Amino acid sequence: MNNHQASSVLPNSLTCLKSGKSFSHLDIISEGEKEIKKFKTTAKTIVFRFKDVHGSSNPMIWLEKAFNEMLEHMLVGAYPSDRVGVVLRNENFPDKPIGISFRRKDQLNSKIIMATLEKSYKVTLISFLPIPYVCM
Repeated sequence: MNNHQASSVLPNSLTCLKSGKSFSHLDIISEGEKEIKKFKTTAKTIVFRFKDVHGSSNPMIWLEKAFNEMLEHMLVGAYPSDRVGVVLRNENFPDKPIGISFRRKDQLNSKIIMATLEKSYKVTLISFLPIPYVCM
């Protein structure tokens, strides 16, 4: 069983991945993967920026789709029983990372991420849309 965890810093030792995939809601800035043998785990780092919300789109539905897209990309190759943790870092709040606790892959979804963001920042999520995030 592998654990997948995101980090806010892209260490030099990470191997860069090239997905070549086009996303509707995200721009992938960089990504990497590193095996941590001591813990029998893999750490993935994805630095991404949300694309602009289109005029008539409901921002909350759009954001949920964006996180679903990010999770789908991040969890490629993970088994349903793998335990996954996510750390989100926002450029506007560099000292306040948002952690999503480890849970099975099949228990992690965009609603959990959005609820955690809302509790952590206690402000409207819409203000975070154009900011780059790091996800591990």
